[in-house]
Amino acid sequence: LKPCIGDNTKARCGFCNIDILPHRKSLKTHSCTKKHIQNVKSHVLTNIKIHRTKCIGLIVNVISPCLFKEMLDDLGESYYSLIIDESTEIDNTKVLCTMIRFFNLTLKILFKIIYRVHNCISD
Repeated sequence: LKPCIGDNTKARCGFCNIDILPHRKSLKTHSCTKKHIQNVKSHVLTNIKIHRTKCIGLIVNVISPCLFKEMLDDLGESYYSLIIDESTEIDNTKVLCTMIRFFNLTLKILFKIIYRVHNCISD
């Protein structure tokens, strides 16, 4: 929130540039609007800058376990298809692709998730 120029009884949202009353109810209702949520998301994502090692660390240690847990929760006891394919690319690199296909009951959407594994060793 920023102070509203010319009117001391209102406040200005820094993301949406809208004047609102500085009351708790007004702030809560404004924070739930589509415009405010979209402006906050775009503002936060444009200012993020991280290097490769930190990015890999976030993906491996934070994002991947969360997505894996969500996928297991979505699968639950429902049916799914697991397709595994091993192939060799043009440059003689072996690639293992796995695809999981399942129907999400809460979203009513058919999901297809593909994973590619490079340089896999059978140890």
